[in-house]
Amino acid sequence: MAPGALRVLHLLDSLSIGGTEWNAVRLLIELKRLGVHVHLAVFRDGPLRADLDRAGIPVQSLSVTSFYSLAFLREAMRLRRIIKDEGIGLLHAHDRYSNVFAAIAGLVGPSVPTVASKRWDSRGDPWRMRAASWFALRSATRVLANSEAVARSATADEAVPASKIRVIPNFVDDAVFDIGSADLRAETRAEIGLRPDQLVIVCVANLRPVKNHALLLDALAAMRPSLPGVLLLLVGDGPSRRDLERRAKELDLLEQVIFLGQRPDGWRFHAAGDLSVLASDSEGFPNALVEAQALGVPVVATAVGGVPEVVDDQVTGLLVPKGDAAGMTNALLALLRDPLRRGAMGVAARLATRTNFSREAVLERVMGFYRELLPQSGDI
Repeated sequence: MAPGALRVLHLLDSLSIGGTEWNAVRLLIELKRLGVHVHLAVFRDGPLRADLDRAGIPVQSLSVTSFYSLAFLREAMRLRRIIKDEGIGLLHAHDRYSNVFAAIAGLVGPSVPTVASKRWDSRGDPWRMRAASWFALRSATRVLANSEAVARSATADEAVPASKIRVIPNFVDDAVFDIGSADLRAETRAEIGLRPDQLVIVCVANLRPVKNHALLLDALAAMRPSLPGVLLLLVGDGPSRRDLERRAKELDLLEQVIFLGQRPDGWRFHAAGDLSVLASDSEGFPNALVEAQALGVPVVATAVGGVPEVVDDQVTGLLVPKGDAAGMTNALLALLRDPLRRGAMGVAARLATRTNFSREAVLERVMGFYRELLPQSGDI
């Protein structure tokens, strides 16, 4: 590696399976492929560690459970040593707590540019977390948002000057576009035990209140008189699972709802569906919808956060207002009853995703962003 190659230390809250975590891991792997010297420091280990180990990316575990402890100061000093020993030129934090850690560690560490990430709407956070995010985002050299909606939130909620914010979306691995959608559809349906002609809706999302899976259950129950037998696959797990299972039983939907649980390859199951759906009350950048569209699956989603930046309403899918069960029901019925329209939307979705969210297109923007912060790194 050239002596002047860019050296970036990334900070992440966790290596568990989730949108933020998976996108950060993929970014590190791709940056290494481009010749960037990447390190990762993380608070909590998890299953995604295996991908980093296979890629030969060094991972440092930080023993931080509270920002009000001697351990925090010890780990901040340790981070300082890593930055010095590895010749790190840039610190890139990806999540709430890692943003705060980077900001505070910067007060005791060497002066390197810092990037804080904004991927969420802060209005539902506890006041202490909102205050900490305000401090972290305001302290960073730049704030990286994954959608225009999130960028607006950073200005409105954390008072970050618009001049400090850059917007770069997440990306889909180019290999997804080379997958034979029909083959993957047959494969995933056989894996679950579904008939080839079964109408199926897929939702890939952690089972948390903000994702509002209950709205999907209500819509599924409402469409049953006019379109019985539609299946709903829920890919993901989380604290809402027990309540959702209880709600499915109350609505007599146990034979129509399949809880697949957490899957490291959850994106594959979009291919099993005739539609992919997201009923969230809040979203930053909807990774699941991008993955569905990359596989040529049209989507129905609530028009929140960055969703309208991903879904072209009436072209690649249908958008409905947040919390609108009737609107969700009608949108699902409209597409489930019209296979030709679904097919046309799927083709448009795949093309739009390849254009806007391909790996190379997004990585080019990331590298340009890094060069903006470190213009002397001209060999990357």
